[in-house]
Order: sequence, then C-alpha cells, then structure tokens
Amino acid sequence: MCFCPNKISFLGYEIEQGKVSPNNANIETIKKLQPPTNVKELQRFLGSVNVYNKFIPQYAKLRYPLNQLLKKDVKFNWTNECQDAFDKLKETLTTKPVLNLYNPDVTCHVFADASEKSVGAVLKQPDASDVLHPIAYHSRTLRDYEKNYAITELECLAIVDALDKFYYYLQGQKFVIHTDHAALVWLKNVKNLRGSLFRWSLKLSMFDYEIKYQKGCTNIEADMLSRHPVSHHLQHSVHLLDINEIRTQQKNDNLCGPKYHEVKDVIVIKKRNLYKIVVPFSLRLKLLNQAHEQFGHPGVQKMLNLITPQYYWPNITSDITEFVKHCSVCQLNKKRKQKRFGLLQQVPPTSTPFECIFVDTVGGFNYYNSTKKFLHIVIDKTCLGFSFKK
Repeated sequence: MCFCPNKISFLGYEIEQGKVSPNNANIETIKKLQPPTNVKELQRFLGSVNVYNKFIPQYAKLRYPLNQLLKKDVKFNWTNECQDAFDKLKETLTTKPVLNLYNPDVTCHVFADASEKSVGAVLKQPDASDVLHPIAYHSRTLRDYEKNYAITELECLAIVDALDKFYYYLQGQKFVIHTDHAALVWLKNVKNLRGSLFRWSLKLSMFDYEIKYQKGCTNIEADMLSRHPVSHHLQHSVHLLDINEIRTQQKNDNLCGPKYHEVKDVIVIKKRNLYKIVVPFSLRLKLLNQAHEQFGHPGVQKMLNLITPQYYWPNITSDITEFVKHCSVCQLNKKRKQKRFGLLQQVPPTSTPFECIFVDTVGGFNYYNSTKKFLHIVIDKTCLGFSFKK
C-alpha cells in the first residue's frame, strides 16, 4: 500500500498534479497495432482508441474514412485515406496527450467551429499564469440532414452541441464562447424562430455566457476538430498480460492440444475465424485479477467482453463467472434486492400491550342481505391485535 503518491493509475488513466492522461501500458499496446484487414479488426481498433477519444482533438474527422468501412454492403477497401486516419489516431495518442482537471473556481472558455462534415469544440481553463489549457475535447460527424444547413446554421449547431456536451461544466457558471463567426448575433436577429432554431435559442437562454469573436486562423484547435481529415491477432486492446510472460509460462506448462496452433512462439486457438491466445493455468488467476481491478470490478458480462475477445482456456466462461461471484469487494458493495418495507414494518418495536395500536376502517360489505356495512380493524403492535364488527 502506498500513501500520498504523486501519480496514480485509475481505470486506464494516469492522474498527476491536476492533470489526466492515458495509461502508458495501454498506449504502448495501441502503438503496436497493425492496420486492420477486415471489419472485425477495424472495430477492435476503433474500440480501443474510442476509450481515449476525449484526448484526440480531431477524433470525429479522423474516424470519418474508417467509419465508411463499417457500413453495411460496403466492401472493405483499405485506402491511403484510411491509412492516414489510422496513423494519425495512433500518433495523437502515442504523443501522450494531457488534459487538465476541471476547476469549478476558474472561468471556462468554449472554442467551437464547424465544417461541411463535422462540428467540434474545446473546453479550456486558464492556469496560474493565465495560459489556457484544454479540459476536454468534443467532435462528431454531421448527420445527413445537418449537411444541408447553411454555414451560419452549422456554426450555431457547433456552439449548441458544445454546450450540450459540456453542460455539467458550464451550467450555473459564467463562461466565454470563442467563435470565428457571428452565428449567435445572427440567431438573435432572426424573426419568427421555428423548429431547431427556436430550440437552439431556448437552450442558449439557459446559460450565462459572454461572446468573444475570434478569427478562424487563430481558432486552431476547434478548427482542426472540424476541418482536418486525416501478425495483429497477438496484439490486444486491453493490456492485461505481457506477451513474453505468456510465451514463458506456456512452455513451462507444456501446453498442447489438437486444436492449438503456434504463431510467433505463442500458442493460439482459432475461434470463429479469430485467433485467441491460450492462457496457461499459472496465469489465469493473474489475468482475472488484472481485468477485474484495472477496470473497476465489472460484472460477469463485462469481464467476458474484456477477456474472451483475446484470450481462451477451457471453461473460461464458468471460471470468470465464479471469480466475479466470489470477489469480496463486489459482494460487499453489491446492491441487495429486497422488497420495500411496508408502513407497519417501519414502526419501532414495542415492549408493553397497547403501547402502539393501528386502527383502520373498511367499507362496502352491505351485500347478501347483510346488515354489516363496515369493518373496523384494531391491531396491537405487541400482541398482533384483534378485530370486531359494527
């Protein structure tokens, strides 16, 4: 156990002196990934990178050519544009991007911009030297109907989209919006607002902000967000075990089987056209502990999603299930399912008769020639009561 460390690793991130950055081990794994050769491999790559999308300023635009390969009925054709996007995504992460932690006592600055394909924004705060540092990035590609918007509408959309994304940072505080277009001035002057323009105007009225005009040439980061496009089976997006350690333990355990193959001195098995590393018995518990602790004690299904795409051993599903069920931390923090206590059960216990009684009246019994119309019920909390009719 270590007290008061200068840096900690938490859920795939490294936190140090008011700053947060991606975990070194995970970034090194992503750095070694080779270009995908099919849709499944592309999905695994994008999944590993997407964890750190808030560190990538041009994320939506960079992903755009790769997203086209994920569409149905589209042939997988790895073009130069796809390779550029792949390289740029890896390069951005491997340069160790750093974000400052949000400070509620410091003024926020929102930089937003739009292009014909995407919108993007950056949230910044000044440091002690009044230098603005990024707190969070946001970008997304335009929807089909949004591509028909005029440039002024797109600029408004970029600002509104940024306020939606950074809502919890900005709500209730005065902040500054930097934009390279008079979009908000135009929106305020439009008469008879309808549809999306009315909703945008209403949403903007919820915030306390100041507008600062900024030329596009100086709005570099937000402008870049929206305008600048840009053997794998042994590499895995979740950094859980060292490949050299796997090789050594596989040899020590003398793994063998008719369905096993050897690739680059590593024993693998082919499942549904995917090669998975066969984990030797001596490393299984370590792998389970790594995955469970590194990713915040996930449940059975999430553990399966983390481990089974890359690793295999006989009865892996049942082993993962039993491991999660017997985790002491999970059991202590598990929310117990139980029925709500009724009103009678919330009353504290009594020690003497008639210390606490309950009285109720039920009507509607004047049927079948009965003269009894009401039923009075009296319950003594101590001796569980009696009843009589009137």
